[in-house]
Amino acid sequence: MKVNLNLEKVEAKQGTVDVLPTGRYNATIIGCDVKETKAKDGHYFHLFFQVIDGDQSGKVFDDILNVANKSADTQRWALASLKTILTHGGHKNPNMLQDSDELVGLTVNVRLESVKETYEGKVYDKNKVKGYTKAEAAPAVTLSPVASVVVNAPPVIPPVIPSAPVVAPPAVPGQFPWGAPR
Repeated sequence: MKVNLNLEKVEAKQGTVDVLPTGRYNATIIGCDVKETKAKDGHYFHLFFQVIDGDQSGKVFDDILNVANKSADTQRWALASLKTILTHGGHKNPNMLQDSDELVGLTVNVRLESVKETYEGKVYDKNKVKGYTKAEAAPAVTLSPVASVVVNAPPVIPPVIPSAPVVAPPAVPGQFPWGAPR
């Protein structure tokens, strides 16, 4: 059947996620859906992250934070994770989130674990977020010799820092300087 659909103004559905190997990934939040729990007794943030560097760059994974839950422990864990994301992601005020859209664009380092999970009798590969930290610095870019030449730049002279003379403690036969026996 011939179909002529113009999808220019249609946003692609979020929710397609990749299963990544266990590891740490610098990732940016690209979406956040606020949803009601299945039991209709709370709400959760469904976060979508995109890896921004390394061999998994461009891959998408997700996490769910139960920010309003009947289980006080579950809610406490989710709110602590949310504050960690806000703090390490550079949010302007990690103590106050006024709109879930403020999460989009924050970049953090995420520790993922690849696990198997059973749902309705089927076994699936899945990622489980084990923690968030500040994003690690991107790997240094190696410049070609031509690109690294600076013309007419003044020489860089390190500052002279006066210091007291360093005197080593007297040697003790049969011991390392830190005191461990040989």
